[in-house]
Amino acid sequence: MKRKWYFVIAAVLVCSFVILGFKHVATPADRAELQGKPAPDFKLENIDGGLTSLSDFKGKVVYLDIWATWCRPCLEEMKKGKKLKEAFVGNKDVVFLYVSIDKGIDMDKWRSYVKSNHIEGFHMISREGIEEKLLERYDVPYIPRFVLIDKAGNIVQYIAKAPSDASLEADIKALLK
Repeated sequence: MKRKWYFVIAAVLVCSFVILGFKHVATPADRAELQGKPAPDFKLENIDGGLTSLSDFKGKVVYLDIWATWCRPCLEEMKKGKKLKEAFVGNKDVVFLYVSIDKGIDMDKWRSYVKSNHIEGFHMISREGIEEKLLERYDVPYIPRFVLIDKAGNIVQYIAKAPSDASLEADIKALLK
């Protein structure tokens, strides 16, 4: 009987992590180590099938969103991010960069998912083992994960505010000056 309860508790915890996303707060030491340093470059497949690097966006403010189609908190933040993106419509100096870490997903299914959910921005996918390298280079223990990068390609906010945080708009505008 005792074993059964352990199994139930373990199953509930695992399901909670999958449904709600993983929560981790970086320590000030983590932030001090990465903030102000060049954002690690990566080259991934974009939604059109070509390859794009983070460095292709140098000279622009980049709001990096690391997500997956199975992550409910990721999808909720994307919905809330529509208002934020409206504040920057037509501004070519701001890029909303979405990097999906879906493993084993069919590319057509991923493209269809992005388009049918009207997720506006620049899309890339990190798959087939590449996502581990990306997650390691950015020290991502959970998703959604947001990173704010300045025009020089340096990390300004290692753990950036979520799109639902109204003050994020002011942070991005400050980097445009």
